[in-house]
Amino acid sequence: MEGFQFAHIETYSAKGRSASSPDQFFGKRKNGQKAWTAQEIVDELERLEHASQHVIPGRPGPEIIPGDVDNFVDLRTAQKRAAAVKTTVSYAQPDGSVVLRERKIRSDTASIYASVVSLPVRTEEALSDPVVRARAVKVLRKAIKHDRDRIEKAGGRFMMAVTHWDEEFLHVHIMALDPVRGSVKHLHPGHAAKGRVSMEAEGRKLSKDQVNKLGNIAYCEAMRGWQDDFYAAVFKDAGLLRYGPRRERLSTPGYKRAKESARLRALDEQRRAELENAEARIIDELERAKAVTATAEQKAEAIDAGTAAVLDETIAYRPATSAKPEGLKFGRNAPSDPNDRNQLARRIQPAFDVVVKFAKKLASVNQIKTSADRRLAVAESMLEKARANLEQVEDREIAVDRSEALINWRSRALAKVVSSMRGWVPKPVQFVVDALERGEDPVAEKTAEAFPGAWSIPKNADRNALQRELDDMTNASLSNCFSATQEAYLLTDGDSDGALQGTFATGVRILIHEAKQRGLDLETGRHDPAKALSKDRAHLHTDTPPKPIRVKRKVRVRQLVR
Repeated sequence: MEGFQFAHIETYSAKGRSASSPDQFFGKRKNGQKAWTAQEIVDELERLEHASQHVIPGRPGPEIIPGDVDNFVDLRTAQKRAAAVKTTVSYAQPDGSVVLRERKIRSDTASIYASVVSLPVRTEEALSDPVVRARAVKVLRKAIKHDRDRIEKAGGRFMMAVTHWDEEFLHVHIMALDPVRGSVKHLHPGHAAKGRVSMEAEGRKLSKDQVNKLGNIAYCEAMRGWQDDFYAAVFKDAGLLRYGPRRERLSTPGYKRAKESARLRALDEQRRAELENAEARIIDELERAKAVTATAEQKAEAIDAGTAAVLDETIAYRPATSAKPEGLKFGRNAPSDPNDRNQLARRIQPAFDVVVKFAKKLASVNQIKTSADRRLAVAESMLEKARANLEQVEDREIAVDRSEALINWRSRALAKVVSSMRGWVPKPVQFVVDALERGEDPVAEKTAEAFPGAWSIPKNADRNALQRELDDMTNASLSNCFSATQEAYLLTDGDSDGALQGTFATGVRILIHEAKQRGLDLETGRHDPAKALSKDRAHLHTDTPPKPIRVKRKVRVRQLVR
């Protein structure tokens, strides 16, 4: 970006300047330009048809940067309210007294502030080159912020800024009001300085021309100061010059050299700022990396200490309750010294959540192991009972029916089970064993019907039918069915695919569950409704074996018998 800065301030009233002669339709300023009214300047900002004859057709419309308002309708309304603000004015009475009266501000009082910041960038170039456009927009936004801060510090309100892309050079209008005072003279640095001179001259014996001359000097100095501030805050870093070539009395080559120097100075300043920002970011990243590393080391040490304490049962998992969330508690090997306990708690605090999860997982594993040990003990007990039942199988009536199942087996596992038995072997079983020892394979088919009285439950069984069958079973028939099913489960061990044994295993589980619901002891056949898990199932069947006759008292007195 090359060239010199341009920034300008204007104020407008509701009425505008009156025409100096009947031949003129509107008033003119001292420079010969039209004296716009406040509403006319808003029309020009909005690009209404009657106020936008100077724009280039086909260019983008006005771009609004919101302040207190974000549209032109609200801006017009706010300006009209500011122009209607009432002030207190003193009036001299004929008797020399002074009275205060309230009236609206004069219609020719400046009631809207408008500053213009233009860049030596053609809008056509900015619209076609994204890089040029981005740099120009950045400078304009910086200018808006600078003037907005000054306006609000002076007691005004920033209403909006409008960027125009439809004229030869890219520029922005900054609009402001004072809703309290109505007048915006104090927002204009030159008018404010001239007003202060007039107030200070009231007590001095100065003529009107002298006061006016001093006011004009203060006006020019204030506006030069405003331009200097704009240059230092906005345009210097953008690579622009403070003055043009005529003001500096520069030749064409000298002016080009000055522009090139300003451009290079702006590039150097931009690079320096980028380097400083990059260095600051690197330093911040290093500090964050150090903090993260320290935190990671602390967390790793806390995890090591916490997991070791959990494995040593120094601390243990504490399940969640209605009063407290899940956490940790001291285990059976925890130190007795309170200081040692506090030190351990501080060590694991950085990784508290991780240690809680580890302790919870370990507690779950231990619980599963305990449950597995308990199930193994139950299985071993059942195996012992099964072995005892196998020894008594010849004394039971069902042994005769089971001999038919032994004929149907094709597995060599049956031969191993039978040959390992010491004692009498049923003839059907001996027949199968002898056949297998001779290398013969007895032609038979292994089915659930070979085990009468046992409950075989296939995978696709009808649940409703099974429930009806359970409902019809008495306690005695349930006990007998369980014994038969359990023995069938043990005798089908060695089945190649395990399908038949699985159906008997399902039957055993269902029968055990039903017995618990009724309160039935499958070992003794006794029915106790008080131990039932379901009150409804407990009274479904109430049959139970009679209690054995007990001799409560023996009479040892001898009786005489004839």
